[in-house]
Amino acid sequence: MPTTVNAPLRDFLEIPYDKLEDMNLATKEARLKRVSPDKLREKHTKYLHDEKRIKAVTVCFADLEGRLHMLDYDKKFLLKSADNLTFDGSSIRGFAQQQESDLRLQIDWPAFYWLPSDVFGPGKVLVFADVLEKDGTPYVADLRSRLKAYTAEQFKKHAYTFNAANEIEGFLFKGLNAERRYYETCGFEFISTGGYYHSLPGDPLRLFIDSAAEVQRAMGFQNEKDHPEVAPSQFEMNYSYTEVNIAADQVLLYKLLCRQVAARMDLTASFLPKPVTGVNGNGMHTNISISKGGKNLFWDAKGQDQVSKVAWNGCDPVFANIVPGFADGDRGRIGLGGAGQIVDRLRECQLALGKANELTGLHAGVDHEGQGPDAAGVVLHLLPVLLSVHRRVLQPDRPGCGRDGGRPEDCRAGAERAGG
Repeated sequence: MPTTVNAPLRDFLEIPYDKLEDMNLATKEARLKRVSPDKLREKHTKYLHDEKRIKAVTVCFADLEGRLHMLDYDKKFLLKSADNLTFDGSSIRGFAQQQESDLRLQIDWPAFYWLPSDVFGPGKVLVFADVLEKDGTPYVADLRSRLKAYTAEQFKKHAYTFNAANEIEGFLFKGLNAERRYYETCGFEFISTGGYYHSLPGDPLRLFIDSAAEVQRAMGFQNEKDHPEVAPSQFEMNYSYTEVNIAADQVLLYKLLCRQVAARMDLTASFLPKPVTGVNGNGMHTNISISKGGKNLFWDAKGQDQVSKVAWNGCDPVFANIVPGFADGDRGRIGLGGAGQIVDRLRECQLALGKANELTGLHAGVDHEGQGPDAAGVVLHLLPVLLSVHRRVLQPDRPGCGRDGGRPEDCRAGAERAGG
């Protein structure tokens, strides 16, 4: 008779949350320091080869609308074929036509994450990828790689670092797959009606937020605060600002981990812009700033509201597009409060001050809100603001607008040239 063996049949990687946090933060720090992708590829491939308890690598990319797509590759196959990964782009809305369907994936080795095994399953790690044409050139509809290329160019030319901090709102609804089953139920059912900050320690919304925040922390988000939002059954979990490419990836991961944690509780995390009539919808404030040599270019101790001329000039083209007749620095016309917030709730461009300081560690920047927490918003909503700000830094002799004087048409033309 065969001998009974008590050893488990499967021995896949499971890492405690505190160690996960340390490992993910170390990888994040390497990315912030712009460690060579080739060095990180060598490091991570060696780790994958040596760590026998990893069975698969989840490779992620984003589509034109900011939706996350994932493919699981057997680890051994990936190590042999990392330079020859292909997929059918015709299946992705906004990507290739059927007759030109073959696209390639290029692993973005700096964007490497260890996953909590109790939420994502044991024996897996996650890495992002860039989408390429068949000939190996960047794919035009891959906004993630376009943002990466743009910011890399600006760092190389001018030593600029673009920073972002996202505040992502979502709803928690009863039942699994509540969005997919909407046509059956004709509505969504809240799991809480407490509203802003109102949540008992043991109620379902609070338990969900606690669990999701733990996963967030373990994945290196550097949490700050979390709370129920103003609408019933709505949540927001805030984390620290970081370099904008990392921030964009974290938007995708935030939504993924929230949905996964909710599903384990037989609930649905929803990021639809307006899923329920009569209550506040979901949005995503994104606070941005530009730093150079460790100095926040949006802060000025002597500036209006301690905000630099550079930051104000970045906001003015946005104001000009949404407020008729805006010019000549007349921000008071649109209800700018002492902290730079538009009090009539247009909220297209704010100044997020907090503890303003010239060091990027105390974030002062421009805040732009997209109506709907889509990851593509990091690029689509913010690139016009980033462009208008940095072009005014690079071209200080351009015709002024807003606070610096100048005609409204000059201001609007500047916004259009910046993509606004």
